[in-house]
Amino acid sequence: MSENRVVLPGSFSGIWIFKLYVCGETPRAMKAYYNLKKVCDERLDAKYKIEVVDLVKNPEVARDDNITACPTVVKESPAPKTRVVGDLSKTEMVLNKFDLPPSSSLPSIGKARSVSLLSAPFFM
Repeated sequence: MSENRVVLPGSFSGIWIFKLYVCGETPRAMKAYYNLKKVCDERLDAKYKIEVVDLVKNPEVARDDNITACPTVVKESPAPKTRVVGDLSKTEMVLNKFDLPPSSSLPSIGKARSVSLLSAPFFM
């Protein structure tokens, strides 16, 4: 998929990929993770991957990925790449910013969900 190609809500049938950047095991980081997971469970029918990156343990990633605040979530796929800073408690804003489909628009194809944790075991 081209980086410049925009996918209309409900038209993407692959795995949605999110990176959640946190700064340690904080209540705000936990809230961001659970809010993102809840939205993904409701809207993406288990067709998503969340990669958690702890910038306290991997500080070079902040510079490499241009992260200036925590928590930050970046939607890597589908394009366009978008980011939201904060604990994601404003659900409507998250849905709009990430162009998530209505909860009933994706067919169920089994459990494809995965969570990848980079030095952040508290998210299990």
